[in-house]
Amino acid sequence: MTTRPSPARRLALITGGSAGLGRALCERWTAAGFQVVEFSRSAPHPYSVRTDLSAPQAAVSIIARALRPLADQAWDEVVAVANAGGLAPIGPASRQDPTEVLAHTGANFDSAIAFLSQVVAHFQDHPGRKPVAYISSGAALRPIPGWSLYGAAKAGLEHFVRTLAEEQSREAHPFLPVNVDPGVMDTAMQAAIRAADPSDFPDVARYVQRHEAGELRDPAAVAGAVLRILGLPGLQAGARYAVADHLDR
Repeated sequence: MTTRPSPARRLALITGGSAGLGRALCERWTAAGFQVVEFSRSAPHPYSVRTDLSAPQAAVSIIARALRPLADQAWDEVVAVANAGGLAPIGPASRQDPTEVLAHTGANFDSAIAFLSQVVAHFQDHPGRKPVAYISSGAALRPIPGWSLYGAAKAGLEHFVRTLAEEQSREAHPFLPVNVDPGVMDTAMQAAIRAADPSDFPDVARYVQRHEAGELRDPAAVAGAVLRILGLPGLQAGARYAVADHLDR
């Protein structure tokens, strides 16, 4: 009698999978046969873990509790994506409310580091393939007036990922951390950008024009490119990948 090989056990962990790119990633990985675990405040999926990422201290405990039993299992592949984040508040740094500043950095910076750190800590000794992605932005590379908080968080996380990649190169079972720039997508965030007051965001007209010209990508297409990037046989830890180079032609 021929013995069939056991199917690969693959796990995908993602933050901010309730809408937009995050939801599309969850759908893609589910369709590909991954067990998916999603962390968000709205927790809309059967596989969601309700987590308020704007409160990083509480979030890290919830994330650790969810990861612990998963780390006790054997996996052929573990994929993690720090996707959650938001743009608000938009406007010059001189006019920002300190409470909103701290809320923004908590959700966009602190929680992303906490999530990625917990994934690495729990699955470090797993020998399978382990790509990890941070969903970044062009705002990480160039100053955009009105987006000082958003850009600072994106730039800081990109450097965290690069440093994490260096650390992982010294491990017996390394993760493969990368930064991914999704480009402009047709999401609720883009709608909020187009609704911004020009006094808060001087470049608003250009984003309106992009929408009218049909230049915003479908999140489902972007999600497909992200999966292709993370599946690259020669995925380079610490590198920055642009979705535009990996879209399905």
